[in-house]
Amino acid sequence: CTGPNVMTQWAYQDEVVPDETIPEEKCKEILAENDDFMVIVPPPEATARIRVLEREFSLDHADCLRGHPMHLAMAPDEWADFSGVLVNEADAHKSIYNLLKKGSETQALICCVEKGSGCIRGYLRMSYGVGETVTLQHLKVQREHQRRGIATLMLEGGLRLAREHHEWSFKQ
Repeated sequence: CTGPNVMTQWAYQDEVVPDETIPEEKCKEILAENDDFMVIVPPPEATARIRVLEREFSLDHADCLRGHPMHLAMAPDEWADFSGVLVNEADAHKSIYNLLKKGSETQALICCVEKGSGCIRGYLRMSYGVGETVTLQHLKVQREHQRRGIATLMLEGGLRLAREHHEWSFKQ
């Protein structure tokens, strides 16, 4: 199914998913922080909120081409595939949950949490390659919190995680 609002309907298909509050005791390892936000490896309970942001990530890709014939020609599953996001909800939740619960030697998922409220405002998903190579798979900041330094903070946290867990020393 394609059309002008199909992608938005897919991205926001759930009933409203409340802001996932992460209690301070779950924020054990802070990878980066500023006065308003901190970057952490989230607990598995954050899966639903991260999935909402993941669907928004696909919507952002589609919105970049708004007005182009390709925008209306592609269905949500094609946009999801284009942006590297799983379409099937059960598979997506399982993938996120397992990564957060079990961890991985080849991938990491971190999120930015607003101090005070404990709400997730963005996430970064990355993979580790051969040598000292990090590939950013997804970098998403909740729309209403963009332009506040969250993406930069998550990049700092992601590099710190790679350095610490893989004992890498990146060249400047």
